[in-house]
Amino acid sequence: GGRGYARLAGARGAAAAASVAGPATQRGQPLLLLGGARAFSSDYPPHTALGMPSLSPTMTQGTLSAWKKSEGEAIEAGDILAEVETDKASIEWEAVDSGFLAKILVQDGASDLDIGVPVAVVCEEEEDIAAFADLTA
Repeated sequence: GGRGYARLAGARGAAAAASVAGPATQRGQPLLLLGGARAFSSDYPPHTALGMPSLSPTMTQGTLSAWKKSEGEAIEAGDILAEVETDKASIEWEAVDSGFLAKILVQDGASDLDIGVPVAVVCEEEEDIAAFADLTA
């Protein structure tokens, strides 16, 4: 369960949206970050870790081409969060819920990202954004 914050728009939007709402987003659960060096702690306010989305059933990695939102920015359903690329397509990653982009964990152009790897953190309350300032991937 849990709220999904993002979906993919474009040619594969409907099929990809189902996969983004699944394992790629985890709400408030401990989630190992890149390299396993640090994990989300229960000390953080309620949040959702957005994982690298899967654009097709066979996709295992992708590139986060460009963020379209900035850290601290409010997001609304329908807003484009980022552009994601595979070897075959470039797709806009669309928010499906409102909240705040609390932390970007991977920068523009990050490539060979495994599906599900945390790429950003979204929180529901604007005052919670600062709690994620020191979070690193």
